[in-house]
Amino acid sequence: MDAKAELSYLQARILSRDERLDAALMHAEAAIHAMRESAELQDDAPEHIQRQQLGNIQAVQALALQIQAHMATDHVAAERLLLEAVTMLRRAAQQPSKWRLQYDPEADALELSVRRQFGCPIERSEDGKYRVGCSLAHLKDGPGFSIGAIENVVCSICRRDPLECEHIPGDEYDGVEALLEVTELKIDHISLVKTPKDPYTRHIQLVFSQDELVARLPPRVRQQFLSNPDAPLRLWCDLCMPSDEQERERRGIECAE
Repeated sequence: MDAKAELSYLQARILSRDERLDAALMHAEAAIHAMRESAELQDDAPEHIQRQQLGNIQAVQALALQIQAHMATDHVAAERLLLEAVTMLRRAAQQPSKWRLQYDPEADALELSVRRQFGCPIERSEDGKYRVGCSLAHLKDGPGFSIGAIENVVCSICRRDPLECEHIPGDEYDGVEALLEVTELKIDHISLVKTPKDPYTRHIQLVFSQDELVARLPPRVRQQFLSNPDAPLRLWCDLCMPSDEQERERRGIECAE
């Protein structure tokens, strides 16, 4: 991200926190415009540079979507914009941009905010199963995949063996971040593991039968459902919420019943 775009991005973040939304959106859009112009001028840049630029653009687009959501007067539109911002941050986290490590935590916090504001109903599909497909549901817990492989890598700046060059992966040189670029990869095996190092290798959807979900309900709600099992069961996902908030909500449901 060049200095002009970075300044506009940081100003947009500060102004949005101060709830000066019109000015914040103007700076966010200015940052996006500057970054797109820079990307067009570097159209022949190496792939990792183009991916860095893409990640930066996606992060600022996510910020602009959040600002637009706060400006929206329609709750449906606000929720849609915030969920689009979550998706954009998740995509930015997959690119080798300067701030990539902060994007997933920001997306986690934003998705939790959406849950608190709008709720996350669990819909029943035609096969009678209940499905949870939000990103936090599968990023937070559960098994995933891990690969074993033999790889050859080079420094993305000088194209030499990383053990023989002076560049340190993660550091910037003349505004360009040094990375380890894989030039050859031989897959040895793929394993299903309990806690994968990369959370994006987990299953992207959780599927529950009605019986599995009913077993997790508070006692009074479960009893009410069992007394009339043909009635539609309306459920809300709380996988992204801290355990103390989940407990408060459960107690609230029991008291309401």
